[in-house]
Amino acid sequence: MREHTKALYSAVFLLLATAPVAAELLTGIEAEPPAVATNETVTVTVDKSGVPSCTARILYGDGRIQQQFSIDTPGRQFTYAYTQPGYYTVTVQGAGPATSRCNGGDFTATVAVTEGLVARPADPQRTLRPPPPERTAAQPRGPLTRLEPPEIVDHAFVPLEIDGVKQWVEPGVLAPGGRLSLKGRNFGRSGIIRLSNLPGNSTVDLIDLQWSEPRISGRLPDNIGGPLGTRFDVQVTVGNHRNMWSKPSTYRYEVPSQRRRISARDPAVRVIGCGDDGNANVCNQIIITANNCSTWSPTTGTIPSGIRTMPDPAPALFGWHNNCGTIGDDSGTDRYQVHLANGWLIHRVFDQNVVGSSDGESADFSAIPTGVGDATIDVDWLATPNDDIRYSVEIEAIGPLGTEPF
Repeated sequence: MREHTKALYSAVFLLLATAPVAAELLTGIEAEPPAVATNETVTVTVDKSGVPSCTARILYGDGRIQQQFSIDTPGRQFTYAYTQPGYYTVTVQGAGPATSRCNGGDFTATVAVTEGLVARPADPQRTLRPPPPERTAAQPRGPLTRLEPPEIVDHAFVPLEIDGVKQWVEPGVLAPGGRLSLKGRNFGRSGIIRLSNLPGNSTVDLIDLQWSEPRISGRLPDNIGGPLGTRFDVQVTVGNHRNMWSKPSTYRYEVPSQRRRISARDPAVRVIGCGDDGNANVCNQIIITANNCSTWSPTTGTIPSGIRTMPDPAPALFGWHNNCGTIGDDSGTDRYQVHLANGWLIHRVFDQNVVGSSDGESADFSAIPTGVGDATIDVDWLATPNDDIRYSVEIEAIGPLGTEPF
């Protein structure tokens, strides 16, 4: 690309950045309720600043993408139901042409989805024993009632959030400070949620209780410890009936851990394939030239200034594809693999950045899972004539203290 053309693009980009539409910023996303069963409805609310509308899209975290929509103050609501249990990160981000795209960073919310409940048949109706012969049954003084113990039938974990970061390690694992949500019956109006069989055979009661049948919840104290993968039993008692506990249910909790930003230079990240339809192509540390667009080749020792190299510090994924031809689009798919060791997991994905010379370029990412130690990520890209496309992705991993992720 010639220098005067680059200057023209820079001037146009600066003009758009200072136009009034750039003031339209996404300000947040909320998913309610944060814990549901499969096929139950979640309401997703998206909000932004300013009055004029801008365009955005929603990624539900299960591969489904809400198509581009227009949003204005005070926001828009969407309903969605998940069909499979797990933890899902709902993301809202700007979409569409730069002149109408909502600005601001991506915002996320977490939804915990558990298996749907199966209705249980009611207990057979109990009848009174018939009176002995020649005796008259006493008249009942009022309705007969039987006190039933509480019963836990389902659960979900709502992770603690610190500075916008969810403090969970993987689906189905509760971390200190997170909330345990229970669904069941015979909970009454108040009671105790108790954890037992903790390290040292100790017990602890949940705090900050929220009690409203059929759902109750409590927060796990911050100071409990133990090895990774520890299990605990949870029981519920109601009101003053301290001798009437529910049957124990067993779940896992996780002790404090450490987080680390993954780099393309780490051995945990591999380039499986890099699309070579462009005239010049870069995937992390791998550089390919397809024809004579550039004088550089792998056998020379100097990389011309026109070829973009991986930034420093390096993101987890980085790609650049240049189309220096005058006719026809260049397109392809880049494939990466992230493999973490020693119990480390992908904790969150952030700053999925895509920059094109014009609105015709694109880079679309496959769903990047969290809470797993292995992931294969595809990036479908397209570059129009005399233009280029580049992208980067930041990934944060989490794992046990004192270990390395690779």
